[in-house]
Amino acid sequence: MSDYDWEWDAAGREFERAVALDPRNANARHWYSHYLTAMGRTSESLEHSERAIEISPYDIVLRQHLGWHYLFARDYEQALEALRLSREMDPGGHTTAFLALANHMLGRSAEAGAECERGLASTWRQDAFAMGFVGFVCARLGQRQEVLELAGGVLYTLGVIFHAWQRLRFQNAIWHGFVLSAASCHFAAVIFLVET
Repeated sequence: MSDYDWEWDAAGREFERAVALDPRNANARHWYSHYLTAMGRTSESLEHSERAIEISPYDIVLRQHLGWHYLFARDYEQALEALRLSREMDPGGHTTAFLALANHMLGRSAEAGAECERGLASTWRQDAFAMGFVGFVCARLGQRQEVLELAGGVLYTLGVIFHAWQRLRFQNAIWHGFVLSAASCHFAAVIFLVET
């Protein structure tokens, strides 16, 4: 409701009600935390994210997103600490992307680059959300080829939405626009590779 209907006040009341009805529901606290971040209420968001982990300490998604919440709070050292704990539980997924960003924000280019390399080599490259974070850090580090590879992957992934959206007028043309853009990114990446 909060992401699609833009009824922020109503969404807030529903999240508060969900937490009040079941204070030990870690998932309700997790999503309420996302809502609070979107509303700029970062300290409250962190409280709910931390409480969700107290309730469900072995939930990898909650651990990863605690690091994400610290990134939004601009507390990069805390983000690194939370994400390192997350990596101990699960070495892949969003943890690598968030670690790349946290290291970059702290001015640790070598560590950020290593996380980008780990992300580029991993099996979760089909995840547009994580690829976006890695692409941003690669761009900031001046890694043109990697950025173009990631941008192409993101464009292909997003294009699938329009390919599947059969009722949308001109959906086939829109989808082909995404395919052409993605292919152009990958072609440019190959050019950069050949030049180096």
